[in-house]
Amino acid sequence: MLEADLRQILVNGESETAEFKKGLPRPTSLLHDVVALANAKGGHIVCGVDEDGRVLGIEADRASVDDLVQYVRTHGEPPLEVTAETVRIGSHAVVVFSVPYGWNKPYTVAGTTELFVRRGATSTAGTGGDLHRLAMETSLGAFEDAPVADATLADLDPSGFDRYLARRGAEASGELGFGTLLRNLGFAARPAPTSLGKDLVPTVAGLLLFGRTPQRFLPQARVELMRFAGDHADRYAERATIEGALPDQLEQAVTFVAQYMRVGMRIEGFRRQDIPEYPMEAVSELLLNALIHRDYSQRGMAIQVHMFFDRWEIISPGRLPGPLSPADLHGRLERLARNPRLAEGMRTLGYGEGLGLGLARVRSLLDQDSYPELALTESPTTVTVTLVGASQVLQRSERLRQYRNRLEHQGGNPRQLLAIEHLLRNGTMTNADYRRLTSVTQITALRDLNDLVARGLLVRHGAKRGAYYTPANVEATAAWPGEAP
Repeated sequence: MLEADLRQILVNGESETAEFKKGLPRPTSLLHDVVALANAKGGHIVCGVDEDGRVLGIEADRASVDDLVQYVRTHGEPPLEVTAETVRIGSHAVVVFSVPYGWNKPYTVAGTTELFVRRGATSTAGTGGDLHRLAMETSLGAFEDAPVADATLADLDPSGFDRYLARRGAEASGELGFGTLLRNLGFAARPAPTSLGKDLVPTVAGLLLFGRTPQRFLPQARVELMRFAGDHADRYAERATIEGALPDQLEQAVTFVAQYMRVGMRIEGFRRQDIPEYPMEAVSELLLNALIHRDYSQRGMAIQVHMFFDRWEIISPGRLPGPLSPADLHGRLERLARNPRLAEGMRTLGYGEGLGLGLARVRSLLDQDSYPELALTESPTTVTVTLVGASQVLQRSERLRQYRNRLEHQGGNPRQLLAIEHLLRNGTMTNADYRRLTSVTQITALRDLNDLVARGLLVRHGAKRGAYYTPANVEATAAWPGEAP
């Protein structure tokens, strides 16, 4: 490990992936921390620093460190991977134990059922719920391929499956029957591996993609949408619960968000252009990502969509799959999907661009129209994506709307509205700016600008060649669709 990497760990502080100790730990204490880190996302145990990250230094002979490593490697089940190295930072030396991401969860203390997990920056004893969650993480896609024993193939909509086959270029009829086709594509299975001769039943993926009413068997497979009156989740104005197969859920959720999204405007050339609070393509991509990548094994947890006055949130059950962290998803593509069969199914049905392109596409959409960057956070049981609304655009739009109404009422011209849009974006304008913007003569520009001053829409500062203009102080507040500003 480089000194710069260690310094960054210390700056970030203790966390789910970093543990600080003043001295070398006892073997059992180190074992518990390593088990907990392996059950999380891996990480580092830094010895020779205090809990605030201040470097104290440590004197430890190599034999003692090697003994600790050997103890941990032989007392974990499955066997634990851990390495140790001495790193110099300034005039001090510290010992760093590194734990890679554990692909064979759950990890326990060998010969026991003792399970340790990370809760924030602390290693604690795990619960039965932790054991179940970790077991599901061991194999990506395991739950989506699980047979739903209480369901039958009659619970699937053949027309939806036929659309899927048609888009794959396959025939729905022929020698292969409905059940065989479903099984061959991973959408149906025997109720158990040993249940030969038993009727096929839908898998979780089959029900989610083609089910008539998947929530009969998977009540967690729904989207709960709430629009709140303000910036806090204390009073909601609208609420809806969306069920059905995933394509239906996606279309209904997009419709709900679009219905209550505020829309501003700006002037391009001499034409008005509507500016939505959020890019609808980005909204659709994020909803699709949540439906595809959520953890469907978490029963009782629906996808939550919260629309606040200043932001929009999707709270999706389940952590990021595998070793991914929020930082890993910034600025590059990732193709590690929790539910690859669902992702392929939705792509084939015409939704989305395929694995790993969702967040990159959303960031591109936000960037090209100068929207705020999205935020992605992770808790022990959920992933939350937050979009901040284009509040400055909307506030400027409300002011522009007031100016537009005044100008139309008082007989202004389109050039003047274009000038006001420029002023609201840039703050000031000169006669030369107006001429460049509207391609008029100096005399016409002066006449138009003086007219706006006389109407009380602009304020002139200075005199003659040093004069410039600013917008008059016209206050307005944006409102939700259907509500008075």
